[in-house]
Amino acid sequence: MPVCVKDAPTNPNNGKSPQEKAKMPDNKESPKKGTPSPPMDRLNQHASGQTTGVASAQFGKKNRRKTDPARKIGNVKVIDGLADKHAVGNVAAGFVQRLLHQHRLRRSLRGHQPVIVFPTGSTPKPMYERLRAMHTLNWRGAHVFHLDEYVPQRGGEVRPDLTYRYEMNKNLWNAPQLDRTVKHYMGDYILEPEKYEQQLNNLGGADLVILGIGANGHLAFNEPGASPESTTRYEDLTAATLKSNFGVDSVAEAKAKGLPTRAATMGLKPILNAKKVILLANKGKEEIVRKALTGPVTPDVPASFLQNHPDVTVIADFTI
Repeated sequence: MPVCVKDAPTNPNNGKSPQEKAKMPDNKESPKKGTPSPPMDRLNQHASGQTTGVASAQFGKKNRRKTDPARKIGNVKVIDGLADKHAVGNVAAGFVQRLLHQHRLRRSLRGHQPVIVFPTGSTPKPMYERLRAMHTLNWRGAHVFHLDEYVPQRGGEVRPDLTYRYEMNKNLWNAPQLDRTVKHYMGDYILEPEKYEQQLNNLGGADLVILGIGANGHLAFNEPGASPESTTRYEDLTAATLKSNFGVDSVAEAKAKGLPTRAATMGLKPILNAKKVILLANKGKEEIVRKALTGPVTPDVPASFLQNHPDVTVIADFTI
């Protein structure tokens, strides 16, 4: 039975002499010596670990320069000129997200759960909205604290919806993805606020503290005159704070309406001992932020102590 043999594929080099073959160009053009690989190739190589240690480090530096918008004022990193308060909140939420991811991925951090101290007030609300929308963000095992809490008048109690426990739960802490966090409420230690700080110290201090700033430069309820060595304690609320927070004009009016006139506040010492600090600022705080970052370091402006911290980032929707 005859065997059918298929035609062999045509080879364009068939019948050529070795000299003629050598003269023929390849279908692929060889890269010139010293020509860098295309950016996407470098990205793929970097992601897959195929680059050398030196090349990988060089790529990392180049990439950071392109994507990190922070500049520096003195020792402080600044991300400013953002579009609005929501842009500030989105950038701040990214720092929280990154911290949680780092603790999941880095072997050296295994066994240590992230510790984050959150602020209260209106400035961080867009950040909380963004974090609540990150439904798959893994918070498991994280320890969360907040900066301050109102102290009830003698023989009374703070109206529940005025407490920072209520505010933190409403803004973020009651989100389903935070079910497996360890929540530390200052109100549970309102009679002995120093024990709240001890809880933080037992965990090795904060990995991240997020702050707002008052018009007079206060951080939490650390008002002008506070020492950088101050610890968690009671503070009398100033007339300006009572006006801002409750719309009353005096301490006497606040007492007559049953409003708190004192607060427990995390001191400057545990704040400044954090590994990283983020300060959020919106339009209207231009003057005090510039004073805090470029003026003298003084107890008259508590936020000025941030100039001495090794890792502070200020995020603002105005140009500093």
